[in-house]
Amino acid sequence: MPDTALDQLIHACLDDRATTDELARLEAALTADAAARDRYLCLSDLHACLAIDEGLWQEPTAAHHRQPSGPAPAPPAGGSLTRPAAAAAIGLLVGLCSAGLAFGYVMPVLSRPLQVFADGFESGPAPECRGLLARPGIWSGDTAEVLAADQGVLPAEGQQMLRVLRADYPGKSATDSYISDTYRLIDLGPFQQPLATGQAIARLRARFNAAAFPADEGYTAGVTVMAFDATTAARLETIPDAELAEQALAMTQRRSVAIDRQPASWQPIDCELRLPPQSRFLLLRISISHQHAAQRRPSFSGHYLDDVAITLEQSPAAVQP
Repeated sequence: MPDTALDQLIHACLDDRATTDELARLEAALTADAAARDRYLCLSDLHACLAIDEGLWQEPTAAHHRQPSGPAPAPPAGGSLTRPAAAAAIGLLVGLCSAGLAFGYVMPVLSRPLQVFADGFESGPAPECRGLLARPGIWSGDTAEVLAADQGVLPAEGQQMLRVLRADYPGKSATDSYISDTYRLIDLGPFQQPLATGQAIARLRARFNAAAFPADEGYTAGVTVMAFDATTAARLETIPDAELAEQALAMTQRRSVAIDRQPASWQPIDCELRLPPQSRFLLLRISISHQHAAQRRPSFSGHYLDDVAITLEQSPAAVQP
């Protein structure tokens, strides 16, 4: 986006006169471009310092030199974003934007959840059934496949879902594994500003389901979220599974959630993790397990995962007056 066009969008947002379409374009530009985010911070500070004379920061146009004929236009009715909400959408923090100015612009905290990741298995590469792979953008782990409706189970949303097939993968050393693990590495690079104060919370949500299974069998689901710095994340594939928690900056998990026998309904499961400022990657581990010792085996007859999402929220302590 040309600098002049970006500046006009930023000014419109900061002056509460941006349309819904303009706010959406600005959010997209700021999410994709670190330089654009820096420009937003700079102009935010400038806007706060010079707001007493808008002529000092508005773009010089022919209309600018004409005497105003009426009141300034009001923000469009029904707009879904206001200035604080637009700032929240790109993960801006409370703080000073520019040490070189006499006054600092206090940025709003996250006033609504910021979506970091969402996947309903509608697109993207097929799962890599080769254990934990430290590459963002793919699902990896034990043997699984993406498919549509199966054994009377419909996707939780969209047209596809992930089916867990085994608790191992081709080439894995022979074990007595009965827990199927599916991993996803999430790059937090675009969201470093909300993390800087250590007040950000990552919230994971996923949904599980199962086809009908025998009354004497039981299955459980679990989710784990671990935060890593960039150096540790780069060598995740060399770290033994038992040592992942020790190497993580922070970790949370929710385990042993019983999967019911109602294929028509999907069960939600969630957990949350307060992220240290050094967090650069999140590792998700989503597990399905045979519950009873007598039934434990590496295969699964019909177990599914769908609608996985991570949001970034502000710690309640960060928004106290």
